[in-house]
Amino acid sequence: MEKYNIEQLLRDGNVVQFHPVGSSMWPLFVYPKDEAIVAPVTQDQLKRGDVCLYRGLSGNLIIHRIYKRKDNVFFMVGDHQTEVEGPIESKDVLGIMTHYIRNGKKHSASNPVYLLFSRMWLLLRPLRRSFIAFGSRIKRLF
Repeated sequence: MEKYNIEQLLRDGNVVQFHPVGSSMWPLFVYPKDEAIVAPVTQDQLKRGDVCLYRGLSGNLIIHRIYKRKDNVFFMVGDHQTEVEGPIESKDVLGIMTHYIRNGKKHSASNPVYLLFSRMWLLLRPLRRSFIAFGSRIKRLF
């Protein structure tokens, strides 16, 4: 089977579906069961709260949420992180998540309930460590 380059597929105008690796976007993505569907995007379509695939400062492909946009650069953060990465140049933003797949069911990233939750979680970024620690303690009790 031929291995496809996600970055090139998006630059060529294709939509891609993949399993995000790691825990930086938990609880949105739980590896290896959840998947992201990412479509090509133009810079003017992007706004705070959108989940994007981009080439990070480390050179790796990363899927995180836009925390802040300043002119033609973006600052990104994972849902399970408090540290903001950036500046990320607009040329390094490859695509936007349009849907995610959880338990085999496709969900839209434009669903109002999803948008409300994601916007609230973005606002709570400074308090995430406390929420995550509390959730871990509760989980251990059960």
